[in-house]
Amino acid sequence: MARAVPDVRRVLADSGLFAAGGVLVGSYAFQVLGNLLGVSWPGAAWRTQDVDIAAHLLVAVPALEAAVPKALDALQMGFVPVPQLDKKHPSTSFRVRGKQLRVDLITPGSERDIDPSFIPRFQAAAAPIKFLSLVMREAQPAVVVNGTSATLVVVPSPARFALHKLLVSQTRSVIQQTVIQQAMGGKDLHQAALLLTVLAADRPEDLVAAAHSFAESGATVTRKVMRGLQAAVKRWPDAMPGADIVQPILSR
Repeated sequence: MARAVPDVRRVLADSGLFAAGGVLVGSYAFQVLGNLLGVSWPGAAWRTQDVDIAAHLLVAVPALEAAVPKALDALQMGFVPVPQLDKKHPSTSFRVRGKQLRVDLITPGSERDIDPSFIPRFQAAAAPIKFLSLVMREAQPAVVVNGTSATLVVVPSPARFALHKLLVSQTRSVIQQTVIQQAMGGKDLHQAALLLTVLAADRPEDLVAAAHSFAESGATVTRKVMRGLQAAVKRWPDAMPGADIVQPILSR
């Protein structure tokens, strides 16, 4: 399964998913951002078998389609839909039987959104996630090189990704208290801290712009980002220069 994730990424790209508004998020997006920034992240900060794809329900693009189930079937790895607890709801995830490899589809939502949303152009449903739109804005193309092949994907901007990780680290700690979710919250903070360290040195203006955008999203967002920022700096002091850039903007 060593090449499983690159193959999944490639077949989704070949299906037209990223051209149709899909955005690679999660830890594999973080890996790609390291390539964009010219740094190599420690493996413990990003290694996972979960491939997360975000998409808006509606997008202003031509009539493009990217059938996710069909693309995954073409890999012949044995992907099957993961059943929901509520059998009336369509699956938003696909998993290989007996393996950890998983593809999750998510879409921006609110606290009131519980039911999955069907995305016709993907012929699949996506789970609604609060605050997701903040990381999807200003998404950008990126090339992932695997050996002799290259795959064009779309990923969030590094600064937005960093602040969003601070935000979700606090959301996880409040609503999901399992050991697994606490570990994920720690990974969120680690990824944010690594990005803050690099961006403060090389692209401070990006942090300024992202901080202003997040500040405009209201007190709930800024409060959670600030809490995440304090937790990240406490564990990874090298992120302090990045914190010094965004904190004054978020605290206004």
